[in-house]
Amino acid sequence: MPVDGSAGATAALREVVRIARWFRDAPDIHLLAVYEGESLDVEIAAMLSAEALRRHPQQHFDTSLRTAHEVLSGTEFTAIAHTAVGPPLAWSSIGSRNP
Repeated sequence: MPVDGSAGATAALREVVRIARWFRDAPDIHLLAVYEGESLDVEIAAMLSAEALRRHPQQHFDTSLRTAHEVLSGTEFTAIAHTAVGPPLAWSSIGSRNP
């Protein structure tokens, strides 16, 4: 389940929870937060410590996952968080059988 902390992602997760309750056994819900690795402005980056630059993606992940964990809190579902750094996956090519 892709999460980014947005209202849309939160609504989608609530729908997953609603549907997952139909299952006899509670499924694990995998959460994916992606940091695209966008560059900070050079002048801003120059003012930050190396540690702050390393923490930047983690802060993004924490923010992206926070709301999802709140939605799942108190439910019977286990959240398994995954994170990735890089460009978004080209979703349109998944399952494509075009040569």
